[in-house]
Amino acid sequence: MNKINKNIKDLKILHLSTTLEGGAGLAARRLNAALNSVGFNSKILSVGKNNQILQINEFFQHRNLFTKIRSSLLTFLQFRVVQSGKNLVTTKSISTFNSLEIFQGYDVIHIHATYNFINDLILEELIDSSAKLFFTMHDQRLFTGGCHYSLDCHQYKNSCESCPQVKQFFKRQVLLSQERSVQLFARTQRINLISPSVWLANLAKNSRVLNRHEIAIILNPVPEFYSYGEPKELRLKFGYSANEIVINFIAANLMNANKGLSTLCDAILNVDKEKQARYRLVLIGNSQHLKIPQGIDCEVLEHQSESEIALRLRAGDVLIAPSRIDNSPNVIGEALMAGSMVFGAAVGGISEVMEEMKFRTFPSGDHASLTEILNDFEPNYDKDEIIRRAKTLYSYEVIGSKIKNLYLNQLR
Repeated sequence: MNKINKNIKDLKILHLSTTLEGGAGLAARRLNAALNSVGFNSKILSVGKNNQILQINEFFQHRNLFTKIRSSLLTFLQFRVVQSGKNLVTTKSISTFNSLEIFQGYDVIHIHATYNFINDLILEELIDSSAKLFFTMHDQRLFTGGCHYSLDCHQYKNSCESCPQVKQFFKRQVLLSQERSVQLFARTQRINLISPSVWLANLAKNSRVLNRHEIAIILNPVPEFYSYGEPKELRLKFGYSANEIVINFIAANLMNANKGLSTLCDAILNVDKEKQARYRLVLIGNSQHLKIPQGIDCEVLEHQSESEIALRLRAGDVLIAPSRIDNSPNVIGEALMAGSMVFGAAVGGISEVMEEMKFRTFPSGDHASLTEILNDFEPNYDKDEIIRRAKTLYSYEVIGSKIKNLYLNQLR
């Protein structure tokens, strides 16, 4: 039977993601939910954590003690020994699986970030299997020698032989990783690629690894519960006064230099004094070693649940995303779905969404330009209108339908 003639409920979809957390894991988890909401039989498989609560159609893959130790050791070595700085480089990956038995019977296998979940050998076997393969690129790792963001380096276009992000002894390891990827993706045209931003898709198309492959542009979905709750009531709950202007800044690690918190702090310090007195900065994320300059009214929140972050975004006035580099961070879609204004650095996929929403951007690292925006800003916009527009971009129905059409077209 031609697969396209099957009822979509009979098509079996499996998503692979090392984790259900972080940017890539959360996006994968939401896409799985979105596909089930539009009628697919979709599941997601992850390593996960023992204390994590699974939703329907979510499953953990058990790791034995030896695999856990190997994974931890490899991560430690790549982070502490191979890298020359803090930017993530993962040239090698181990597999949790010894065979393809667990993947049998699926029509679609949709791969997300799978570091230390599957390796090149398993991927090669999946390419040769009967399932249709889809990749969502959450960063650049799929088409580099192992770096997740190449920053100012463009060696991924040709050869990664002198990678600036690893120590001298390991540069050849990066090159070999790139060569393995070139050979792997040259094996077939059956691989289907998805990017949540035009920016990342263009980088991939210009790369040595993926320049022969087509790439679909589809945003990561955001659940509609981000729009729930009455903002005035939530402001009272969180102790925000009516005259305050609440800025939200959210990052897994607040000290990650690529997220640009220092640019935001410098901008606030230079805002007109009368306006500065009205700004409250709310930081959500890991705050280890965090130091906030004096003169900034700041609240730091760690280990917030997704539902709590949704309420904070709903209560706040603006999300600032001053990233140095970023693909299409979930937090921007979350803020928009909460009805919040967003100002972002003109980098990566951030500028694409800002242009779509007709919101202001500023050059990355340019605190003076951000100061100008903050001096002009008044929270007198229509939250409901932002939510309406956000739903046309990020809702489960919209994104689920786009992926559905992509699957069905490729399964013909």
